[in-house]
Amino acid sequence: MAKTTIRHTAFGLFVAVAMLALLGLGLGGTGKKGVALADAPAACSDASLQGAYAGLVTGFFLNGPDGTPLATPKPFAVTRAWTLDGAGNGILNTENPISGTATYSVNADCTGAWTETFSSGATNHLAFVVLGGGTTILMAGADPGLVISFSLTLLP
Repeated sequence: MAKTTIRHTAFGLFVAVAMLALLGLGLGGTGKKGVALADAPAACSDASLQGAYAGLVTGFFLNGPDGTPLATPKPFAVTRAWTLDGAGNGILNTENPISGTATYSVNADCTGAWTETFSSGATNHLAFVVLGGGTTILMAGADPGLVISFSLTLLP
């Protein structure tokens, strides 16, 4: 079982790193000599993320509820709505029995770290990039037993 857990965790980390690398490739640089693909992002901070956000979360459970590795990863997709306060804190807005909170830290280069904790006891750790001055957040992460990606859009 240890080999399966290590293999699943390694696979999850590989997927998360690959996703972040692909995100990074699309955020700047030049496509042709002297032609910028994107404007240089303005400096970001926790204050860049403030307001009501909604989006789609997708991923794979690699372990069952008891922590035992699954023979085949189990895909999932859910919608989420978060309210972020611009000071590094978030609250999950949901109508189902699961509630949650988040803490986040935004770096000046518009990358950051996100930790979400749910009433079920689950905690997820993700890396993210802020786009459009805070209008979009793209996240990816891999904790033991879970591979997750997430996109949030600021609501009008």
